[in-house]
Amino acid sequence: MEKSIGLRLPSAYKELVEVLPPGHFQDFVRVTRPGDMGGSRDEFLGYYAHRLEDMRAWRTGESDRFPLPIFPEPGGLLPWGRSKQGDLFFWLTDGENPEDWPVVAAEREFAYWRAFDGGLVDLLVEVVTGRFDTRPFGVIPRAGAPRFQAVEPPGPPPPSTESFWIERSHGGGSPKSEFTELASIIGPARPEMSTLDWKSIERQFGFGLPSDYKTFIDTYGPGQFGDITVTSPVSGRNDSLNRLIEKIHAEASANPRRRPEQHPPIHPEAEGMIPWGETHDGWACCWAPSTANPDDWGIVRLAPARITCQYSPDLSVSAFLVKYATPGQIGLFLGREEDPPDPMTFTPR
Repeated sequence: MEKSIGLRLPSAYKELVEVLPPGHFQDFVRVTRPGDMGGSRDEFLGYYAHRLEDMRAWRTGESDRFPLPIFPEPGGLLPWGRSKQGDLFFWLTDGENPEDWPVVAAEREFAYWRAFDGGLVDLLVEVVTGRFDTRPFGVIPRAGAPRFQAVEPPGPPPPSTESFWIERSHGGGSPKSEFTELASIIGPARPEMSTLDWKSIERQFGFGLPSDYKTFIDTYGPGQFGDITVTSPVSGRNDSLNRLIEKIHAEASANPRRRPEQHPPIHPEAEGMIPWGETHDGWACCWAPSTANPDDWGIVRLAPARITCQYSPDLSVSAFLVKYATPGQIGLFLGREEDPPDPMTFTPR
């Protein structure tokens, strides 16, 4: 695993991830580990390689936002943790001895940075004893005794016939592909498109994906349908599916009104809805993983506050987009005051 980045890692980090399961310290910091976000357990960075790519790309336009070098640059920032809100924690890999690496925290938009003299475990001690000021990260300091809460790692949706979503389908019909009708709305396929290696992609996610979504991506690629961004399954893109999944879950976790035991689950929570698209005003379009067969998954629209949602068990991705392109369907997003774009167009990205 260390060979994947060409660096030795601090011994305290290795001991920590061997002793403790995945989880949050003081409901704030989670230490990342190989295999997170569907990555390989043999690669340290995994998904976070793409986060570093984003940071380097962002830096080309706003250099003042990134005051420190970024791995693999010499002495660059190497991520070791994240908050529920999407803030990142790094080692500053300055020097050959990893035991001497200081740590740095950055809020999710990289507008606020905080250097810390000690190492990873020193920072965690500050967090659980309440001495680390979380307010610049938009988090009210958690009172009480030191706390570590383990979380279940993400995995494939369970095949139960009594799932959260089955219970809420109220006997509705099963989703069916309407890709042919959707294609008649969008027009000819992009000639440069090629079929993706879906087995490899689904293996990385840890679950399958609906057939009509795969056909859509192979035919048109990701892009903007009306004001809905249809994400790419390929990691490393700004509009990738795994980044949207993490973003929506982080936003939901940051809402103090949300209670996982009361509100609809969001991936990687058990049976959590899986986001695949987002509107310009913050509605998330998601699959409801009701069974082990992704072609049975209906469509959920999750409101911007990440608490309330609308569930259509009889709509596939293609059927949902066809319905969205049909005039008079403003009710697909209850509470929106604007009609969908007319005419409906698709712009590839």
